[in-house]
Amino acid sequence: MASDGTILRLRAQSVPIRVLLADDEPGLRVALTELLSHEDRVELIGTAADAEEAIRIAKSDLPDVALVDVRMPEGGGPHAARGITRVSPGTRVIALSAYEDRSNVLEMLRAGAVGYLVKGTAADELVEGIQKVADGGTSLSAEVMSGVVAELATQLRREEIEREAILTTLHRTAGNRTQAAEQLGIGLRTLQRKLKEYVSRGLLPEDGPEP
Repeated sequence: MASDGTILRLRAQSVPIRVLLADDEPGLRVALTELLSHEDRVELIGTAADAEEAIRIAKSDLPDVALVDVRMPEGGGPHAARGITRVSPGTRVIALSAYEDRSNVLEMLRAGAVGYLVKGTAADELVEGIQKVADGGTSLSAEVMSGVVAELATQLRREEIEREAILTTLHRTAGNRTQAAEQLGIGLRTLQRKLKEYVSRGLLPEDGPEP
């Protein structure tokens, strides 16, 4: 006899995932609409040609998943992602982009996206990505994974160099934040914000450099 958990999963799987598609290319919207129409696991509830239209549809129809083009009119993909997750918190956003746009993935992730798929992805991979995201997971195309990892590594190294410069300057100024900010060429508030961030991330003890 099936457990309650198994029954609930089977019921959930029988309900199509409600998807919103946002892309300013008419041809791509038509192609993806046709592709998704043959998938029982997915129900396309609306399409949008720009960021503001996508946000309006998300607010009224509350989709499970939104496929959002990285580059589109009326604010772009990051604006759409932030707006969609604001008006429909239950909606999971997947970024859609050409391969050469992969450098924008981090901006989309910061804006609330939980997946990134390359335009032209095979139908089964696209639907699988939608399914993973709808189930609470993430989905990144294999083609861009290495680029994302490299970009993250570069960003982390930049942050490490900046942190070292700040702490060295604070040590040199005997903890005087005003002098340190002047020597670093940043505002005092910016320095204080960065130090607070380091503490919150466990990179600096709470009794770190004093003013």
